[in-house]
Amino acid sequence: MTFPVGIRTLRLLVREFSVNDAENVFELTSDSDVVRYLEFGPTSRAEAQGLMDFAVGSSLSVPRTGYGLVIVKYDTGSLIGSCGLQVSDDDSHTAELYVVFRRDRWGQGLVSELVPALISLAYGAAGFDCVYGVVHPDNNASIRMLERVRMVSDGTIPDVFENDGRWRVGQRYAILGS
Repeated sequence: MTFPVGIRTLRLLVREFSVNDAENVFELTSDSDVVRYLEFGPTSRAEAQGLMDFAVGSSLSVPRTGYGLVIVKYDTGSLIGSCGLQVSDDDSHTAELYVVFRRDRWGQGLVSELVPALISLAYGAAGFDCVYGVVHPDNNASIRMLERVRMVSDGTIPDVFENDGRWRVGQRYAILGS
């Protein structure tokens, strides 16, 4: 079990959730543009609190079942996103990677800066053998980013994304540890 997680990149600090993050997490997850390609959202305050409670509970479980983390801009200390690694239900040595940034932080190269650090956590201290991300088929920006960090499409996962009441297939991108 790795706790607490603290990752530092050039512009970002990634850390565990704290009780002081509730309002910022709500602002992030209630933005319909931010959550457009996610499995949930937009959220209410209670739902955002539930996401935080889930992340904290996962971080304290033994063995750890998830790494739900917040992304903070290093120079300002402001919460600008969330990311993590969620242990697969099918294989405890495999984790799903996810990243969500506030809309005003899109297009700044932050995801490309962050994802290699998350992959290093996954294969280092967290001890995973495989990391994957599931992408909505219309989310071209995320697909390009996963390919830039050398993740490879290795199939689809049915019934992942609900769009107007219809379930869609998610594209899976994976990277194996060295």
